[in-house]
Amino acid sequence: MGQKPALSPERFLRHEYLDMVIYRELASIETVPRFRKILEALMAHEVEDYEFWRELSAVKDVRINPLHISLLKAMRKLLGLTF
Repeated sequence: MGQKPALSPERFLRHEYLDMVIYRELASIETVPRFRKILEALMAHEVEDYEFWRELSAVKDVRINPLHISLLKAMRKLLGLTF
């Protein structure tokens, strides 16, 4: 009883925020200019989606675990980036 529906605006908001932060952080460490530009474009798209869901959501402040981002950045360095 207290669980949020799987397709709630809050859930979409959280996912869009996470994607936005991931792309921003990956762009910040990317050394290949073409890849950095792609990541920045993806981030810009996620910002638009985040703002859309933020308008529909009762939640206005989203937080994510910094460890999650650090692990993804480490995986990027170990495994590379593919487009």
